[in-house]
Amino acid sequence: MVSYLSLDLDDLTVDPALARRLPPGLAAYYLAVPLADEDGCVSVAMAHPENKTALAVLRFLFDAPVVPVRAPAAMIRRALQRLDSPASQLRPSVLVWAGNTAMRDIARDAAALLARPWNATVTLLAAEVELAAALDVARAGDYCLTVVGAPDSLPASWLYERVSTPFLLLRRPVAEWRRILVVLRGFTADSLMLEWLAPLLQQTAATVTLLPLPHTPLLEEQPPLSLGELEKAHLRECLRHPALQDVPVFIRFRQGPAREQVIAEVGQGGYDLLAMAAEGFGAFIGSILTALEEPGDTHCSFLLLKPPAALRTDG
Repeated sequence: MVSYLSLDLDDLTVDPALARRLPPGLAAYYLAVPLADEDGCVSVAMAHPENKTALAVLRFLFDAPVVPVRAPAAMIRRALQRLDSPASQLRPSVLVWAGNTAMRDIARDAAALLARPWNATVTLLAAEVELAAALDVARAGDYCLTVVGAPDSLPASWLYERVSTPFLLLRRPVAEWRRILVVLRGFTADSLMLEWLAPLLQQTAATVTLLPLPHTPLLEEQPPLSLGELEKAHLRECLRHPALQDVPVFIRFRQGPAREQVIAEVGQGGYDLLAMAAEGFGAFIGSILTALEEPGDTHCSFLLLKPPAALRTDG
């Protein structure tokens, strides 16, 4: 196991100019704070310095080698709060688009649930707006979430490639969900996923199945046959999340490449919702969605989080 230097961020002064080179949304998504730029290398405090995909994104953004330094998640959140500008504290908004009249009310109600804990507004687009135009609005308007109420014929992989925000592709009313699969990638975004799920879980009689994946960000990497200590600790942390405290929770372990684990579980589990956070913008989730749509059974809804930056990397 690789060891990382740890530090106390509360005792450090973060350079605001350097911190501004990392978009606030991405810093919060990865729980990362750049500390110093010395000798052509950027040192970055991270809650999960073992996250290879996050490191690849940071190297791309800074166009320099990155030296990760472990810091507690709570300290990084406090540091990010100190760096917040008034512009970043604007009230968030959720964008809603529906493919037909029947889905319009379903999508609006789901968006209202999701928006409540974040004190977010809900913007419902007019019925005559095409989906491609709606995605342009989401990109230009800096929305925190896009809710798409659509018939089964809309491919999730098509939407995933084009949407620039976290999104919920809704196939049926939330109240009808009975089984929810949450794929755990093993990093910070899993907690954010559970926060988004919390209000939805309060409105369903669904059970939640957790599928922990090993740390294998690249498709060609062969995963180990069991979770490592960091992954086990992360699973325990997720199980303690408030969103899961009053919900029946099951844990599912599978073997094989991470991508195949997800495809097999969704194919055999009869799930109403698949929830998963991306670690980047690349092939991993896109290939899963494409494979799930091949048999033509696309009745599952999808809640997918994406890092809020226009980057291309594996994840």
